[in-house]
Amino acid sequence: MTQRSSMFIRVSSYLCLGLVALVTLLYAVAGSRFAEISVQLSFLDFPVFVGELLMIFCVIVLIAHLFIDPVDWRAERGWRLWVLVYFTWVMVKTAQGYISGGPYALRNAALFYYPVFAILVEHFLGKVKIGYHKGLGLFSAIFLAVIFVVFPNVSLQYIFLILALCVAFGISHGGLRWGFVGFFVCLFLFRFVTLNNGRGCLLGVVAGIVFLVWYATRIMGFSLLRQLLLISIIGILFGMSLWIWGDRNAATSMITPGRIINSYRENDQIIKRQRNSFVPLKLQAQIYHKEEQPGDALLVPPVAVSVVAPLKEVECEPVPLASAPDMTQSSHQMSSPKLVITPSGEPSCEKVCQNETPDVQKHSPRSLRALAPAYGNAVFRLFIWRDMLKELLQERPLFGFSFGKPLRSTSIEIARIAYGEWSRDGWIMPHNSFLYFIYRGGIVGVAMIGFLVFSLVRMVQAFLRARSWQGGLLVSVLIFWIVNAQFGVILELPYNAVPFWAVFGVAWAYSHQLSARNKGEQC
Repeated sequence: MTQRSSMFIRVSSYLCLGLVALVTLLYAVAGSRFAEISVQLSFLDFPVFVGELLMIFCVIVLIAHLFIDPVDWRAERGWRLWVLVYFTWVMVKTAQGYISGGPYALRNAALFYYPVFAILVEHFLGKVKIGYHKGLGLFSAIFLAVIFVVFPNVSLQYIFLILALCVAFGISHGGLRWGFVGFFVCLFLFRFVTLNNGRGCLLGVVAGIVFLVWYATRIMGFSLLRQLLLISIIGILFGMSLWIWGDRNAATSMITPGRIINSYRENDQIIKRQRNSFVPLKLQAQIYHKEEQPGDALLVPPVAVSVVAPLKEVECEPVPLASAPDMTQSSHQMSSPKLVITPSGEPSCEKVCQNETPDVQKHSPRSLRALAPAYGNAVFRLFIWRDMLKELLQERPLFGFSFGKPLRSTSIEIARIAYGEWSRDGWIMPHNSFLYFIYRGGIVGVAMIGFLVFSLVRMVQAFLRARSWQGGLLVSVLIFWIVNAQFGVILELPYNAVPFWAVFGVAWAYSHQLSARNKGEQC
């Protein structure tokens, strides 16, 4: 390989890594507003979004690298061949879905082609001539310098990543233990952001913290008893912080499963009575729509049919402030969301609102989540997951359902839950990325989940052997997103999926470097 070719590979690798970092930063600041930037080519019937444009550019650069500096496809157990087979399958399945379902198929294909960012980042990191510690520190410093200028606008999904980078930057320049302790200090300093978010995000934070505490005790050589003691202390502090500063209603809705089960059973009985007479609407699935105003997705159609009251939050009619109910009551004063039918047959929010007696300070600075919608959102997910699993068991598709087949939930359509969303789009999101891997990919989806778990275990083993604090922080970010993905739309959307797979690629490359260095030292 000539010096000019070597220079091209190095410069283009820096360029692609810089673009991935920049796009990640813009996703953190602007979220869907930035993700919706697209170009519409005259010969295509769908827009090409900024994440896909970045992916196409980086893949072209990768192909150029492979022509200039070919790789041994059989080396390292032939994992490159398996990657090639996987993405060939994705392209074939996408084409089949596009033929049967139109551009909507590309929406579902994204779940399977976004992992290419892990391959891209891992490849480009291997081509640049900079140490991982210095590179991580430099990236963290630039990222944080920009982030803290626009911090109020940063998406809550990125707080854990920002804090991890903050500590990684400090570790890269000395002060290991103080930097690690600083991570927890930052968590509590930003408690109003970290703890007042969705419940999936909260569970992700808990999982990330538990992993970090365990990881720290392993590196420091703590006994099992001391590990459990430290995890317990951190758990108590976290619980106290949540109770004092956080959204205690969100926590209450997670630790009282009986309320969710009762609501599920009550609504399911009504759904069963309606199922035999249910006729699904004929809807056209569309790939994309502009973001609606809050509440638009929950509008219920003016049709005279008996339906179950929406399980998600509904917009009640305005009432005088003097008599307005406080939506921040405790769980023992709440009733399960039940059926309320108006004379026209439409569901009403009366049952949700009328029994809500305030038991917290009326002028509390916190905005606590209303418990009825919190329980309802949990039941909403249970109905979707149940219908997906039932469909999988009945059809047993070896390679999953077609990307062009809209995901529809009979239960929530009978109940008219989130009517504005599925009637407008012609499909519904599952709010569980791993289950969606299986639904759309079959055994390939199961293999993807197995690959993620196996890779995380191997990374942790490599980082522990090298006593790498940076590695532990990177894995904690991945654990945060993975746990969050079990309850939300994470790996399907570019502003969550691209950063996740990019961080995965960084951790993957870093673990490989540490493993190679350890083998060299042993030799």
